[in-house]
Amino acid sequence: MLVGVATAVSDHGDPEDTELLALDAATGRERWRVAPGVLPRAVAVAGDRVYTDGRDGRVAALDFQ
Repeated sequence: MLVGVATAVSDHGDPEDTELLALDAATGRERWRVAPGVLPRAVAVAGDRVYTDGRDGRVAALDFQ
């Protein structure tokens, strides 16, 4: 799975306008799309969770079991 920011992020963007997108690495098909509630700086996948740190210092942990 490849995970990244689905919309352009600016320093003055709105977290509600930002989505994380996951693509199947083999087929390129979209697996899921979700608004994390923060403006992402970096995205990390660990186990069954996706973590992203926000530009405002908050962290979002998304569970996809």
